[in-house]
Amino acid sequence: MNFSLIIKRYSKILNWKHDTYYASLMNKYVYFDEFMRFCNDNKEKFSKRDMVASLTYIHHMKKVDLLSPAFNSYNDFIFSNINIFRSNISTLVHRYAILGHTKSLLFIYENVLKNNILNYDNKTISLIAWSYAKNNFYLSDLFMEINKILRGCIKTMTLHELSLISWAYSKINRLPPLEMVCVKNRVYELLNALDEELNSVIKKKENNENHIDEIKINVKEKVIECENDEKDGDESQIKNGSAHFNDNRLSNESKEMNSQKENLENAYEYNGDNEIDMYGCSKNLSQDVYMKINDDDLWKQFGVAIQKKAIDLELAQIKKLHNIFTTNGKGNDRILGVLDTFIQVKEDINAYGPI
Repeated sequence: MNFSLIIKRYSKILNWKHDTYYASLMNKYVYFDEFMRFCNDNKEKFSKRDMVASLTYIHHMKKVDLLSPAFNSYNDFIFSNINIFRSNISTLVHRYAILGHTKSLLFIYENVLKNNILNYDNKTISLIAWSYAKNNFYLSDLFMEINKILRGCIKTMTLHELSLISWAYSKINRLPPLEMVCVKNRVYELLNALDEELNSVIKKKENNENHIDEIKINVKEKVIECENDEKDGDESQIKNGSAHFNDNRLSNESKEMNSQKENLENAYEYNGDNEIDMYGCSKNLSQDVYMKINDDDLWKQFGVAIQKKAIDLELAQIKKLHNIFTTNGKGNDRILGVLDTFIQVKEDINAYGPI
C-alpha cells in the first residue's frame, strides 16, 4: 500500500521562548555554575514556568554537572513543590528525560505517577512512556499500567502519540504482543483514513474538472448554435429583403408601365388628330410599321421604360424596339446606345451561354 503523507516535525518543547521575567534573565547565562547560582538565589521567587525554563536552559549550558551540590539543592527545591506540576507533569518528566537525570524520573514516578497514571490523557501518557524509554529506564509497573491504558484509548490516539508509544516500546526490552498489535492496527487505521481522504480529494478534483469540461463543451455548442442561428437569420433576412425589394421593384415598374400605357391610351384614344386603334398599334409594333405618335413626352416615357425593361426581352424583340425608335426618328444616343448594348449582351449570351 502506498501512502502520500505530509509529515510535520515539531520540537517546540526545547525551542523555549521565555514568557516570564526571570525566564528572560536566564537567557544570558552560558556556564552551568553561574546559572545555578542565579537559580538558587532566586528560586523562592520562581513560578512553575520559571522552573521549567531553568531545566530547559540547563541542557544548553557549558560544563554541566548534575551531581554538583548546587544542582542538587535546586532540584530538591523543585521536588518540594512537585504538587504544582500535577496537571502537566509530562512537561517536567520530559525535561528530566532530556537531561538524563534518572534520579528525578524515579522520584516523580514514586510520588506522582504511581497513583495517578490512570488519570492522564493520551498526550501525557505517550510523552511519559517516551521519556522513561529514552533513558532506558524500564519500570515494569509503570509500563504495565500504560499497557492497560493503551488498550482502552488506542482508538483515539493520533499518529504523533502513537509514534511516541511505538518508539518507547522499541526502546525498552519487553515485547508483549497485544500492545504492539493494538498500536499497529491503530496506525493502519489512521493511514487508511488518510488514504481514503486523499482519494476523496483527488476524486472530487477530477469530478470538478470533468464538470468544468462539460460546461466548456456546452458553452462552445451554444456559441456555435447561436452563430448558426444568427447566420441562418441573416440569410433569411437577406433573402426576404431581396425578394421584397424585387417584388417592390417589379411592382413599381409594372405600375409605371401600366401608367405609361394608360397615358398613351388616354392621350390618344379620344384625340381626333392622333386617334390610334389599339389593335392597329399592336399590329404596327409587331410589323415595325411607322407609329403616328407626335407627343414627345410620351416617347420619352416610352424610352425610359425601354431602358429599364428591354433587357428582359428576347433578342428579336429588342431589335424591333430599336427599329421602332429609328424608324419614327425618336431614338437619341442614350436610348439607341442602351438598346445596342442589350442587343450585344443577348448575342453574347446566345453565342457563349448565360453568365
